[in-house]
Amino acid sequence: MSNVIDMSHIFATSKTKNSLIQRVEALVRRHHDGDVKYREFSLPLSTDDQIQIGLYEKNPVVHLAESFYGFPVQGPGRILGAFEVRFFGSEPEAEQIDRLSDAIKWIVEDLRREIPVGINEAARRTAYNFPVLVCTPDASENFKIAKEIYDESGRYAFFPFKDIEPTVLSVDDFKSLGNCTIYIENIQELCSESVERLTTYLSSDRAKDDPQIIATTTVGSAEIKTLLPKQFLVHLTELQIPTTQALQAFRSTGLAETILNSSYQTSM
Repeated sequence: MSNVIDMSHIFATSKTKNSLIQRVEALVRRHHDGDVKYREFSLPLSTDDQIQIGLYEKNPVVHLAESFYGFPVQGPGRILGAFEVRFFGSEPEAEQIDRLSDAIKWIVEDLRREIPVGINEAARRTAYNFPVLVCTPDASENFKIAKEIYDESGRYAFFPFKDIEPTVLSVDDFKSLGNCTIYIENIQELCSESVERLTTYLSSDRAKDDPQIIATTTVGSAEIKTLLPKQFLVHLTELQIPTTQALQAFRSTGLAETILNSSYQTSM
């Protein structure tokens, strides 16, 4: 899964650009105990900018110095800039770097919805690729939330897993479905063979246009952990919405930010 972020369309307005930078800054300070700045590579490029771009062209994330990392921002034909993040304290683990890279992508994808129609229409398509486990006591609400995630992702199809289960026997079978959503209702009812196949797929190197997994359950968080293997659940960002009040909060906060915060809470 590439960590290069295509945001040329985000810079269509200064408002969305500033919003992006503010949200990434808040993310780093809230979850990573660090500081961030955005370095823009404006034309004409300086010699130092050219050297930096050369590094980013070869590496999805650049280790700039001790506890200091850069995340490139890809535009049409060139790298537009980079988020440079300095972590306070000890050197971050690789998982922490990957999580931050994915989180920045979520913020970018969320902002794409604010782009006026007619500005790079192809770039408006989002491709959320977080595997999500939606947990509410209401099965109908679970389905509605799953459809909301699908609708915002811009994927071409919404396949119930039960309909395609006999045909997806390997990672290649999953990938052959392309840029779709695979919806798993009542994930706790999966047979062990299907759990194993899904675990293998979720553990593989997935591109953003490979199928996204959205699963649901009415079983509580503690109970689901007794029903399914840890090595399977660890791949799913758990979206826990246990009450009507929590559901209302979800509606007001917004999809991307809610799932983003859930990804940190359930991975710590």
